[in-house]
Amino acid sequence: MTYSITPSVLYTEWLFFVVTVVLFVQGSRLDRGPLPPDLSHDLVSFVTPVIYDTPTWNHKFGDCIIQPAEVAKIGETVTARFVS
Repeated sequence: MTYSITPSVLYTEWLFFVVTVVLFVQGSRLDRGPLPPDLSHDLVSFVTPVIYDTPTWNHKFGDCIIQPAEVAKIGETVTARFVS
């Protein structure tokens, strides 16, 4: 059976597999190779920054503005409002 392999990504993956198998059979190890470059300083973020984030007047974050009912029956919806 003959295979017609052209230079492509498939060929590169096949060649890597063959080299890995040969090294494994010989008891050798494949070198780790170079690390990829750190491009984190070139990243662009499209998330807008928070300009002004404070709670409403006379409140702190987490204050309960609307208290839930003291008693609730099974199946009722209980509502509360917090400062966030």
